[in-house]
Formats: sequence, structure tokens, C-alpha cells
Amino acid sequence: MNNHKVYPPRSIWQVMREEALARVGYRCELCGLPDASLSFNEHKPHPFYPQGKPYHLYLQLAHKQQYQTWNREAETLVLCPSCHRKFDVQHQRKKGVKRNAPVGLVVLWVWYKGQRCLAAEVRFFDDVFHTVAAFSTGFLFEVEAEMLTCVVGRGRYRRSDTGVEVLRESGVCKSFGTLLQEVLQGVC
Repeated sequence: MNNHKVYPPRSIWQVMREEALARVGYRCELCGLPDASLSFNEHKPHPFYPQGKPYHLYLQLAHKQQYQTWNREAETLVLCPSCHRKFDVQHQRKKGVKRNAPVGLVVLWVWYKGQRCLAAEVRFFDDVFHTVAAFSTGFLFEVEAEMLTCVVGRGRYRRSDTGVEVLRESGVCKSFGTLLQEVLQGVC
């Protein structure tokens, strides 16, 4: 996910990354490449390096569940950029075709450790459903629907064992909880 607003602040992210690197011995968990490995770009000549311009490959922190970036305790992997791309493709983190209909902009917030955290900003139904499905039972979350930068609907919900409990809905979010419930139960 390229939206940096849904990740923890940079200072927290750096601590999470450093702890994960130490946990795995500063190597990619899939291919074993060490952190900060020197590589060369053969397409960019360099006067001192016949192999091309040198650069470092830094290991990245990848979330096992794409829609858990806001969660500081989410399961993560340490991957090199190449393995991270392969992991995203393998786990189909790109847009599907089932409910790939645009919805304007839907902002999903989750209450986490007493704080309202941005969970996702999405434009497609599939992303809304996958984000909600990633929430643990008991999590309180909010949905804000925006059209042309104006909020046109709000909903507050709680993730339950059976799907979604509607706490409050207004505007275009009226009956959205029913749709979420049906999708999570596999009705539609």
C-alpha cells in the first residue's frame, strides 16, 4: 500500500523495522540477502565501477496481512525489495475484478489502544471489504464516505464474531453495515 498515512509514524516504524531485522539476523526471510547489500545498476555507467552505478538494497518490513499496516503488533516479514514485490503478487495484493467498482473515497478508521488510527483510504469496494475483514473481533471502526472532498456519510461499527454490528450510520452510509455483513458472511 503506497499511502504512508496508514502506517505508524516514521519514528515508530523505524523501531519496528530494527526489531524485526534483529529478530531475523538482518537477512531477507525468503532469499537470505543481507541488509544494505551492495548492488550495481548495469544500465547506469560509473567511472569507478565497470558493473555500473552502485547502490544499496535495504530490507523492508512487509505485513503478512495487507490491511494491518496501522496495527503495531501485526505479523510482519523482513524482505528484500524483490521478494517483497513477489510476496505482494503471490498474495494478490493488487486490484481484483470481483467488486472493483469505484466508490469515491472511503476512509476507514479503527480504534486501537484508545486512539483513532487511519486504517485505510480506499476507492474500491474490494478494498473496503478486505480492510474490514482484517479487523479483529471487538474492534470498533468508523467509515467516512467522501465525494469531491466532502464527507457525505459516516458509520460507526464493531467487528463481531458473526460480521459487523452497526452502532450508528448517517448519509450515504445508511444500510452500509447491512452490505458489509452480507459480504463478510458470503451472501454476496
